[in-house]
Amino acid sequence: MSEDKYKELYNLSLRVYEEQHDRYVNHQDKASKYLSVLTIIIGLYGYYSKWLIDKVYNEHNQIECIELILMFISFALLVCLIVTWFRY
Repeated sequence: MSEDKYKELYNLSLRVYEEQHDRYVNHQDKASKYLSVLTIIIGLYGYYSKWLIDKVYNEHNQIECIELILMFISFALLVCLIVTWFRY
């Protein structure tokens, strides 16, 4: 009778361990996917920023309103990407 009790407790603790392990693996997979996508977005952001800076400084050295708005949005995006990168 005592052995059945310990066997049941062992099986219960093993099941809880496996559930926690599966949860951990799922979290790791999710984090890996998010960081991969975030890395690609940061690369695209770098390319876009270079294009924007080249466009602004190569033409008539006059910054138009739309280019100023694009630069502001670009800076806001960079801040959001940095916050997201370090938060997860």
